[in-house]
Amino acid sequence: MRTLLEILETEEFDRLDALKVDVEGYEDRVLGPFLTDAPDSLLPAIIVVEHIAGHRWETGWFARALARGYREQGRTRTNLLLARERKPGRPAARQSANSRPVRA
Repeated sequence: MRTLLEILETEEFDRLDALKVDVEGYEDRVLGPFLTDAPDSLLPAIIVVEHIAGHRWETGWFARALARGYREQGRTRTNLLLARERKPGRPAARQSANSRPVRA
């Protein structure tokens, strides 16, 4: 199985504006390694993660998110919205010809 970071590197992404993670209770296993290993340039400004299966999470991905500068901005019945302050010099999100979803 490939990690999120491996997928992004293989697909030659140089940035993410937003990331939606819904992997049926395994969000910690996707986000934990990503938040630990990803360079700042690949950390998205926004992460939306399904939290209803959070009781199954085994890693401290949320603490890693906080350590990387994310803050909870909102919560619905099923999703958690985290936002990271944009670093100076990082342009605002925009749609481009290269914008595309990637499915693992």
